[in-house]
Amino acid sequence: MKKIDTTLERDRTYVEASERFVELQVELSNLEKQRSEILSGLESLASNRQRVIQDEAAALLSGATLDAGKVARRDALTRNLEELSHRIAVLREAETMQRSIVANERTRVSREVCAELAPRHAANVAAVARAALALAEAVAAEAALRDELTEHGIAFAGHLRAMPINGFKLRDSQSRLTRYLLECHEYGFLTASELPDVVRKHIPPKAKPASLAQAATAAMDGWTGR
Repeated sequence: MKKIDTTLERDRTYVEASERFVELQVELSNLEKQRSEILSGLESLASNRQRVIQDEAAALLSGATLDAGKVARRDALTRNLEELSHRIAVLREAETMQRSIVANERTRVSREVCAELAPRHAANVAAVARAALALAEAVAAEAALRDELTEHGIAFAGHLRAMPINGFKLRDSQSRLTRYLLECHEYGFLTASELPDVVRKHIPPKAKPASLAQAATAAMDGWTGR
């Protein structure tokens, strides 16, 4: 049996999209850290705001030169904060867009993997159904023996322990096994001929296509079913 790679990483396009998504997340994390540091710096300057105002007012009155370094630092921090905030907003939008790209690639690769595995999956389901039918026969045989003893008046309760398994009565149209087998047929895992007669009779009839006469009448009445 051919080995099928069931990992998403088998597809280079998906890998590249995922790697780009991680790169965006790393860059975004680093910039947010830088922004936090700038905000801390601005908060530090703001905590001395009153003293700074007093110093600048005194310098204005005396004609002294202001500390250009402090002013430049505040201006630089503010400017960097604006630039970082814009870049972070762009990265967040890009991250959202790339997440969608990764999701789409994941869906595509998943669809391809499932298409390759469909025959094996169908064989597995069919094997489960056949095993369930064999179990149903065994369950029926175990129940039939007890029914026979009961019919003949044999008190077996103290000598033979009843060991039924619920849900495996094929004659019950609502039993778990019957519904499972009908679902297997509905999705093409089992053909009708592979089902026991007692189950086959519960297959829903196929919807009859509308006749040409009905279609023509509907068209004349202005109703198309859309």
